[in-house]
Amino acid sequence: MERRNRAWEIWDNSDPADGKRVGEVEEFSEESYQTLRNVPTKIEMIQSVLSDHGISLRPNCDLRRFLSELQSDYEEYEQCFDEDGNIVRQYRARFPINACMLDRIHDSILAAKGEKSATEILSHLGKGDVDLLNRSQSKAKDLLWELELFAILKEKGLRPVFAEPDIVVEFDGAMVGVACKKLYSETHVQDVLSKAVRQVAGEMDVGIAAVNLDELLPANCIWRSNTLEEAGRKVARHNNGFRTRHSRHIEKYLASGRLVSVLVSTTALADIVFGRAKFANVGDVSYWSLYGLSDEKAQLLKRFYGMVFG
Repeated sequence: MERRNRAWEIWDNSDPADGKRVGEVEEFSEESYQTLRNVPTKIEMIQSVLSDHGISLRPNCDLRRFLSELQSDYEEYEQCFDEDGNIVRQYRARFPINACMLDRIHDSILAAKGEKSATEILSHLGKGDVDLLNRSQSKAKDLLWELELFAILKEKGLRPVFAEPDIVVEFDGAMVGVACKKLYSETHVQDVLSKAVRQVAGEMDVGIAAVNLDELLPANCIWRSNTLEEAGRKVARHNNGFRTRHSRHIEKYLASGRLVSVLVSTTALADIVFGRAKFANVGDVSYWSLYGLSDEKAQLLKRFYGMVFG
């Protein structure tokens, strides 16, 4: 089996300083730990969800290769311990890193189990790279962001569906339309927001552009932090820096009236020095809302974000 070689660098610098306040800004953070011994179960669950939707991954697609490599690495990992559970030889350095990526992919795909509206999304996961540290543009990574946000909404007890603009969810009697965008370059922010505005036009009571910034982080980098809280602050600074640099674009498209909010999300892989696990996925979400919203819409939006990310 072909194996991909990768050198990860540990990066302990933070992004630009916190940006100015634009509109209403709130921030929420979440962290997830990976468990190496759960890798085979998570691989099986991914395969089961895809099979239930009638999807078979092509032999040469990246997602299938990624899962196959992880299974092989896990089998080698199991041989690194003696009968008492002591490590007798070193396992592959990439294994826990890839296991962290598996966590995110697994959680996103699992939320689509039994969701008829997810079949088309899942059917395209074989198109392109799924390496979440390799800064290459791919259809698969675009769709994983949609699935990831869908999973968050579903976990909070909402009933989202995949429909135009990308995700639609009824909340407190209002139809919330979410256009999911993944940025690969800061030179195209205006184009991305413009497309989101066009997508949410229609019958939606509330239009949100959900923009993922993972691909703007340095390639193959892992943040070294003493604690999860410290790592979370670094990710938040990344979001705040984006806010500062592109506030005029965000204000412009919020002023159009079609979008009432822009949400930005970044999840980074962190090396936690004093943590329960060596590596962890650390995420930060921020949002802006339109000035001058009616009290009814402003309160609706506040309740929505509070429920989803609070």
